[in-house]
Amino acid sequence: MKAAVLYETNTPLKIEDLTLDEPQANEVLVKIEAVGLCHSDLHFMKGEMPQPLPFVPGHEGAGVVEKVGPGVTTLKPGDHVIMMVTFGCGKCHYCYNGQPTWCVENLPVQMMGTLPYGGIRLHKGDQDVHHLFGLACYAEKVVVHERSAVKIRDDMPMEVACLLGCGTSTGIGSALNTAGIEAGQSIAIFGCGGVGLSAVIGAHLAGATVIAVDVLGNGADGYLDRTCGLDCIEAFVEATMRRYWPFKIRGAVDQRWVRDYIVRWQRRADRSLARMHWFFVRCGLEVEEDERHGEVPPWEEPYGH
Repeated sequence: MKAAVLYETNTPLKIEDLTLDEPQANEVLVKIEAVGLCHSDLHFMKGEMPQPLPFVPGHEGAGVVEKVGPGVTTLKPGDHVIMMVTFGCGKCHYCYNGQPTWCVENLPVQMMGTLPYGGIRLHKGDQDVHHLFGLACYAEKVVVHERSAVKIRDDMPMEVACLLGCGTSTGIGSALNTAGIEAGQSIAIFGCGGVGLSAVIGAHLAGATVIAVDVLGNGADGYLDRTCGLDCIEAFVEATMRRYWPFKIRGAVDQRWVRDYIVRWQRRADRSLARMHWFFVRCGLEVEEDERHGEVPPWEEPYGH
């Protein structure tokens, strides 16, 4: 089976023939049909987040189940599935209380490059190859825990479905669930990359008025309209935002906003909004410059700093 392998940080991926073990208890074998390119993989590939080497990146995968291991009850061969970037055991305090992204089993999976509970199913000869995010979707096939794969309807295009595993669900969820935006409210979304555009969609679904802010400036209007098919977006030019935007939108936006990590100056945006006593949500992964401690590893924000 062919897969893209990273042997050293800041080096090109290498296409290799790997051995993939059969699925073990509570695991499934999936043939990958489509996979998204997410910037989060790049943080690991550049060494900005820790990960044992070598590993196969890729976490926005979609495909068809080919085999199931013992004890699998939620999936069967032939099911169309998407991979989920965060693992939820379904049993811990956070999973039980509806916060599966905070699952106690998730951080070891993301930091150690294994399947949940420590399994490794990829090998190059006698060498183990790690699974980034417990998935390793830059490959022809994957073996994952059944709770890392979610069944979707058969007629959904794979190239669309794969984005639901990370960027799209992160953005939509940040607006609908974390920010709790409601119909009739207004929301400012800073950064309109994949996650930011998905937050725009989530806010629009909630019935909110959206102010989308991005370095594209005036050109963002037409771009966002073409991308999302929305007519509720107002965008500001970057040069204007740097000095005046907090005052321009203060009265236009209710006290909540979400943002996608795209440009460094947004850290200053956080501070300005905090002084205004706005409620803000930060989503995505980014290595930022901290004035006191230098670079802040991105996992310290979602998991505590």
